[in-house]
Amino acid sequence: MLKRHRVQIACLQETRWKGYRGTECNGYKLWYSGSNEAKNGVGFLVAKELLTSVVEVIRHNDKIMVLRLVLGEVVVAVVCAYAPHVKLGVQKKRKFWECLDAIVRDIPRDERICIGGDFNGHIGEDNDDFQSVHGGFWFW
Repeated sequence: MLKRHRVQIACLQETRWKGYRGTECNGYKLWYSGSNEAKNGVGFLVAKELLTSVVEVIRHNDKIMVLRLVLGEVVVAVVCAYAPHVKLGVQKKRKFWECLDAIVRDIPRDERICIGGDFNGHIGEDNDDFQSVHGGFWFW
């Protein structure tokens, strides 16, 4: 499917794989980061044509990874994120958003940033009729 649609970088969420690893399969390199309980998990699939451009893969935890690559004259940081789902507590959600915020702030200003993820929530300022799913994290 990725080849057919000419996708060169895919961000993966809910991989549910244990540990962390990198392997090649079907013309793509897979990097992933999971938990010991085989839940959550994030990863990247990168087309083999781009592998020489990859500078760094950082596994922060089972919810956030960063892939850094050089495309021509530009350094691109791709962030893969999987936000805690609605049923988890406010502390876990806050910890995720604070971690993501710190990671994005640490990316140098001269780099481009792409964020791919499953943010598990209602986006918007108001939580009218969504009190149980909107945790107050929003942007506009």
